[in-house]
Amino acid sequence: MKWLIPALLLLAATAIPTRAEELSAEEITRAQKLFLTGCQNCHRKHNDLINPKAFDDRTWNKWVTKMTPVAKLNREDANLLTVYLSAVRNGKAELPKADSAPAKDAKK
Repeated sequence: MKWLIPALLLLAATAIPTRAEELSAEEITRAQKLFLTGCQNCHRKHNDLINPKAFDDRTWNKWVTKMTPVAKLNREDANLLTVYLSAVRNGKAELPKADSAPAKDAKK
């Protein structure tokens, strides 16, 4: 029985891509949506657009970890976002198109 919990943790960890090369098209699409709604949408309100190439993977991991509770991401989505940012930095994925970005809040 002692092996059950570590085995389940290992199984759960293998379900989440850990490298940019492992991202499927569906995961990239999901990560792009997370990026738009969980990152860019908020940063856009503060005129602070995010440049995925600004930091290395280690720094992005720290930032995503810090912002996970703010963006209300679960661990799987946070991990996916971290791998996606790495994929963008390494040319394995693209940022979402500008026309797919959520509309900026209109000021009255």
